[in-house]
Amino acid sequence: LTYDTDNRPSIINLSYVPPTTSSLLYFHNFPSPPTGDTDSQATLPMSFTTPTASTLFDYDKERDGLPGLQINKGTLGLAEVDPAKYQVWRTNALKTAWLIKGDVLIDIWMSLKDFALDKRGVTTLYLRDYDPSASTYTEIGPGSLFDVDWQGGSGTWVKKTILVPDLNYTVPASHMLEVRLTVENQSDEAMLVAYDTTAQPTVMNFPVDTPVPDFETKATLLVLDGWDEENANTLVNLGSVDQVQTSDDARLETKGGFFMSLQFSDVFIPPGSTIISTVVYVESHEEDAFTGSVEWKVRTGWDPGPETEWATTIPALQVGVGAEAEQSWDVTSAVNTPTRVNNLELVITNNNTNGKKTNADYAYVIVEWVEP
Repeated sequence: LTYDTDNRPSIINLSYVPPTTSSLLYFHNFPSPPTGDTDSQATLPMSFTTPTASTLFDYDKERDGLPGLQINKGTLGLAEVDPAKYQVWRTNALKTAWLIKGDVLIDIWMSLKDFALDKRGVTTLYLRDYDPSASTYTEIGPGSLFDVDWQGGSGTWVKKTILVPDLNYTVPASHMLEVRLTVENQSDEAMLVAYDTTAQPTVMNFPVDTPVPDFETKATLLVLDGWDEENANTLVNLGSVDQVQTSDDARLETKGGFFMSLQFSDVFIPPGSTIISTVVYVESHEEDAFTGSVEWKVRTGWDPGPETEWATTIPALQVGVGAEAEQSWDVTSAVNTPTRVNNLELVITNNNTNGKKTNADYAYVIVEWVEP
């Protein structure tokens, strides 16, 4: 730090004029609009869709019984790994590059835990460029807010503005814009965040000449978990979920007389969107001398239930490892709403009668939609 010289003065600007803004990127819960309390989620969506919910629900019901989301104090900033000490919001992938130039202002509804009066609140927001193909980040800029009397006498939610100044950054096509919010250890209390309601619309404001970007309207959903009927356990608990996440010849085996249910990742689809295509893909084969059939179902329900079946098909048998290939199943007529897309399960049932297995190497879903 240099100061008090003619050529290197340090100046506090007491006449800052916020820029005129137009593009508004809203913070959401998932699903959105919220319809009830949810557990906390590591990554939440951001979009240009204006919130429509009138009720602020509890967004981390496994932690507390309070509306909104609580973020505990931390000391590690971007290096924090405790999910209770930070929250991430992220856009869908960009179709084209997006130039962000100028000051970005985040209007955030944020209060101290228990709406504690006469206490200090300190929070930092990090704006980041996320590359989903490599799971890597580029830091765009931080913004911090310190207030010795955060509530200012208010016993309810208060709106604050966080400034991320003087940006000149292009987010590449196929990348995502991300926000990571933390509460600094200097804060007297943990802090609560409200968002995705008409009364508490936490939102990122961009300079008026910032173009509104186009986001991808197509996504690939990978297997996140599932249910192994034979072992009466989840794939995560059994350590076998990675066997169907890539095409790598590490296969998920299903014995005759049993089924395997696969649960896929979620995707944020803006409210009011129309699903135009949902296609399931499975790379698999059956063991030599396999007789009988394999049945595929799309449904929802094994977690937490009850089960609801939507559609069934009998795929062609591919007997022998040399016959392994990818087959597709268009389920658009059955999986045709954002809710169904995000509740989709694929059930693979082995109806073999001579002890032979069906082996799945890779399973995924590609969904496409048209925004309103």
